[in-house]
Amino acid sequence: MRMSNNTSNKEVGRFVECLFQEKVKEQGLDIVKRKGWYDFVVEDEHRVEIKSCMLSNRNQGSRRLGRFNFHTRQILNRIKSNNVWVGFYVHHYDDALCLGFVEGRKLPAKVELTYHKTLDLPLLCFEDFLETMLYGE
Repeated sequence: MRMSNNTSNKEVGRFVECLFQEKVKEQGLDIVKRKGWYDFVVEDEHRVEIKSCMLSNRNQGSRRLGRFNFHTRQILNRIKSNNVWVGFYVHHYDDALCLGFVEGRKLPAKVELTYHKTLDLPLLCFEDFLETMLYGE
């Protein structure tokens, strides 16, 4: 899927969710897309929320870039209290980069996280995330 510089936030979100879903399927794992306050269920029990942001927006005005938004404090609190895994992806022109994954309970109490603050979290790469999620620490 090719992305342009005029891509909406929703399109970026769908693009990144598709990338994540395909990568999980490549590992031979069952993954189901959900509607609601988290995005996926992996192997019928592990909840995952995917967050994405853009780092560039040529010709798009004054959008706030480099920010991951949980939308409401209620959603953030649900993610934290249910320890939902959160994956952070950055969209830049035609690519998406996975910054990493963190357990919901390790998120700060901020509804909006900047790209730089996200890097301060104890992020796991995709492979370590799967291993920790499926088999524990």
